[in-house]
Amino acid sequence: MSSEVTEPVANGLAIWDGNQPRTLNNFDGDERQKFALQMLCLAASTAGDDALGREIAVKYWMVHEVDFENEETGEIVRTFRTVLVTPANETFSFVSQGVAKGIQQVHATFGTKPLDPALKFKVVQKTTSKKRRVYVLVPTGF
Repeated sequence: MSSEVTEPVANGLAIWDGNQPRTLNNFDGDERQKFALQMLCLAASTAGDDALGREIAVKYWMVHEVDFENEETGEIVRTFRTVLVTPANETFSFVSQGVAKGIQQVHATFGTKPLDPALKFKVVQKTTSKKRRVYVLVPTGF
């Protein structure tokens, strides 16, 4: 197993921050409230697999880099973990480029302010041309 780390620019998501992004979120409130949301996201309880097919109302989101083992090659790669937070503070975490790119579009449109009212998305699984499983966020309720 290799310990080589692929830079996040390889994921096509490095445009968010002039440097290599470490974390990005849309939290509001004072420092204590932001800290509480960050800790909630880091301890996210519902895995993306359990969100498949569900509609999720998203108020807050956080994207941060993680080292992840590629199941096919065993290599450690740097990728993004995306956590979605509902208005009731239920959390859903994904290590999926599709979900990260969906939140990238949310960020491009709404910036880093909370989504109020919450945006609703359905989590859908797609299969790439290379037969890889990817989750994507499909907007609902428009």
